Amino acid sequence: MCRSTAGPLLAMVGVAGTAAGVVLAIVRERVDRRADARAARLAAEGQNAPDVVRPDSVEDESGKSKSGDV
Repeated sequence: MCRSTAGPLLAMVGVAGTAAGVVLAIVRERVDRRADARAARLAAEGQNAPDVVRPDSVEDESGKSKSGDV
């Protein structure tokens, strides 16, 4: 390969590699944003779930709620 074509070829490869890196970073950021939104939604739904047992309110076998105080 001639010296006069090697420089521009390496520059094009460098630009293409940089562009590919930028595209991958953008795609990764979008995937991370969706995953964070999904985790936040699930956490919010988990706080409102009726089947979550809280330490200050426990149900006995009949389904009646009892206070944690004795």
